[in-house]
Amino acid sequence: MSLVVVERALEEPREFSCLQALEAGARGCLQTHRVRPLRAIIARDRRNMICLYDAPDAESVRETQRVAGLPFSHVWAGLQVVDRPQELPPGYSHILVQRTVPEGTTPAQLEYFANDPKGCNGRLRIKHVAVFASHDCRRVCCLYHGPDLESVRAGNREMGAPYERLWIADVFEAPNLTSEKG
Repeated sequence: MSLVVVERALEEPREFSCLQALEAGARGCLQTHRVRPLRAIIARDRRNMICLYDAPDAESVRETQRVAGLPFSHVWAGLQVVDRPQELPPGYSHILVQRTVPEGTTPAQLEYFANDPKGCNGRLRIKHVAVFASHDCRRVCCLYHGPDLESVRAGNREMGAPYERLWIADVFEAPNLTSEKG
C-alpha cells in the first residue's frame, strides 16, 4: 500500500459534505480496490481540494474516483516526506501550497527546506506541517499553519520555493473525516 494524492480543481464551489456523499456512494468500490481515505484538505472557497488515500496504486484510486463521479485534475502515487501533526494555533489557518519542482529534486531536499534552513518561518510565524510528494518529487503539496496567505507566500519567496497555487483550507482527517476548521 502506498500514499496516493488526488488533486481537484472544481469549476463550481462544492461543499465537502457533497463530495463526501459521492465518495460514500462508492464505498463498495473503495473496498474492492482496497482504497482507504486518509485526509482531505479543501479550500475555504470550495474550489480546490487535495485528498490523500492509502491504496495499492494510483490507478485503483483513479477508478474509485470515476465510479463515485468525483472530479480530479491529478492523481499520483507518492510519499509523505514530512508530517508533523500539531494543533492549529489560535488565529492561524491551514494553508496548502501546490507546486511543481525542478527535475532531480529529492525527498531529502524537500525535507531540508521544510526544516527552514534560512529561519524565515519563525520570523514570519509560519509552521511547515506536512509535505507530500510524487515519487519523482516533481508534484509537491505542502501544508502550513500560518497567520495569513501573505506570510506563507513571503516565506516561500524567501526560500526560493516556486508554487502554482496556495489557499486557506479546512482539513478533514480519517477515519471519520471530521472537520478541523481553522
